[in-house]
Amino acid sequence: MHSHSTQPGTKVLFYRGAAGIRQMVWNALRAQGEVVGYSYRTIYDIVGTKFADEWYEEWRERNLKMRDLFSDAYLKSKPKEKITFDGAHFKSRYIPSSILDINHQMDIYNDVVGIYNWHEGEIFGVEIYNQKVAAMHKQLFEIVWKLGETKLP
Repeated sequence: MHSHSTQPGTKVLFYRGAAGIRQMVWNALRAQGEVVGYSYRTIYDIVGTKFADEWYEEWRERNLKMRDLFSDAYLKSKPKEKITFDGAHFKSRYIPSSILDINHQMDIYNDVVGIYNWHEGEIFGVEIYNQKVAAMHKQLFEIVWKLGETKLP
């Protein structure tokens, strides 16, 4: 089923597969100001090390900032080797699954809400371009951010 919105200022794009997720991740580099969101898995899980390293370098060159929240699923997915992003560009907080079970990835920036999901080989994403939708999700993020913990469990 394909739907088309006639609502002014709204666009919805659907992505499938790892290549689609790489495009969504790259699109976040268009952020004006800060990106906020929820991390379900490490970026390396879905886009691969080479792409993630290139993306991270571009992120730093553009001096972009991100704050994200993660819960227990993220900790379980984190590889044994230490992958860290510098605190100047990334700030993270842990939120227990009992408060918010983060079961998919979400990036919020500009007027965009990007939702990523991958489970047992099915990989898809959706970008919703709508100022009101993005503004509300930013507000919700700020509420949950205040509940987050800077120390890992």
